[in-house]
Amino acid sequence: MEDLLAHARVKCPFCEQQGHNTKKKNLALYEDGSYRCYRCRTKGSDHKKLEKLFQTAIFTPPKPRDTFPVFTPLFRHEKYIGYWNYLRKRGFTRRHIGDSGVGVLSTRRFYVSFPIRWHKVLLGFFSRGITSREFPQHYLDPDVDREKIVYNMDAVMLHDKPVFIVESVMDAVINGLDRTVATLGKELCDPQFRLMCKWFIGREVIVAFDGDAYDDVDALTGRFRMNGINAFPAYLPPCEDACSINGKLERFIRKEKK
Repeated sequence: MEDLLAHARVKCPFCEQQGHNTKKKNLALYEDGSYRCYRCRTKGSDHKKLEKLFQTAIFTPPKPRDTFPVFTPLFRHEKYIGYWNYLRKRGFTRRHIGDSGVGVLSTRRFYVSFPIRWHKVLLGFFSRGITSREFPQHYLDPDVDREKIVYNMDAVMLHDKPVFIVESVMDAVINGLDRTVATLGKELCDPQFRLMCKWFIGREVIVAFDGDAYDDVDALTGRFRMNGINAFPAYLPPCEDACSINGKLERFIRKEKK
């Protein structure tokens, strides 16, 4: 996951010294001044020293990323009545709104937007339309690979409680950010799966996708079990999701024998 936080990628002069003729930008520069090459494995803590050593502008500090649009947390502004009413109808309380940091982006009218972070670093937003005309959208930093993101993973992996795996950010928030992660869709990418297998060994995992995804629930549960994860399916009623049942996933868990 650390490569998600790379500030910029440039060509590596260490690779050139070692005779590697490559045009790829393998050297990652991070916001804290450190660097790492993903080809020759050279790494260090201060890229300014490299700039002085090689006397090349390639190591000048990269320009800051384009900032995200203005974001207004709902918890601090109750004047957004329409957004508050939408979330309350979905079962959200003031605690859910405050814990998730949900708010409104200046470029996303008629959307509620949930910040997506990794160890307090903002990677982007998940936005959900408050009317039937808008579809869910992911608004991520251009340097972020969505296939490597598991929402709320950094918080859940700090303890050993049972873990619920749901589809969307809203499902995760309503079921408790102390025990729920979201895959941002039914199709789990290999980097996401490997990340969860690494941290879920020895823990109980409950796969709770929407009620129209029984096959996906069975497939992912079996995949976890093949990798030594103690996984169980939760079959939600048709046309229901983990958000619409107000977070009471325990009622639908089917603990089958392996």
